[in-house]
Amino acid sequence: MSIIALLAAVAIPAFSAALESARRAKCAGNLRQIGIGFQQYANDNDQNYPVVYNSNAPSDSLYWYNSVATALGQDPSSAWVKGGWFDCPDSTNGVPGYTMSWAVSGVKTVNIHTTQLLAADGPGASGAGFNATPPYGGIDLTRHRGGANFLYVDGHVEYSQAVDTNSITP
Repeated sequence: MSIIALLAAVAIPAFSAALESARRAKCAGNLRQIGIGFQQYANDNDQNYPVVYNSNAPSDSLYWYNSVATALGQDPSSAWVKGGWFDCPDSTNGVPGYTMSWAVSGVKTVNIHTTQLLAADGPGASGAGFNATPPYGGIDLTRHRGGANFLYVDGHVEYSQAVDTNSITP
């Protein structure tokens, strides 16, 4: 009996870590797809990124994620669907589970360096954008075992436990 308990004690943490790695990979895949949506949106809008929040827009395109969903050929409400591209599997804040940088909101893509941070794990609708200056409010650095996934303008996604201040400022 003690051997079984010992094996279980060893296996359970390893299994938990493997599940977390799978959820973090799913989140990174979501962000890559969202990055494609950002580029598609820019291609359709004179190389401008969407704005984080546009109070003058129709209700189905108030937020960046509605605009990106449309650029991906999805209904804007798909940004709010559990299990979809805008849902980080480790988010406890609901859908959408990502946030966009105010530093690139509505900016022409040609004016942005490729190492600029575009989007990250965040609180979604309760904070659709994150600050471009300290304290960088709006990024959830606790989501994936003390870190977050970050989407950069060039389309790559990285996991980090801290915000790279060189990639976030306008």
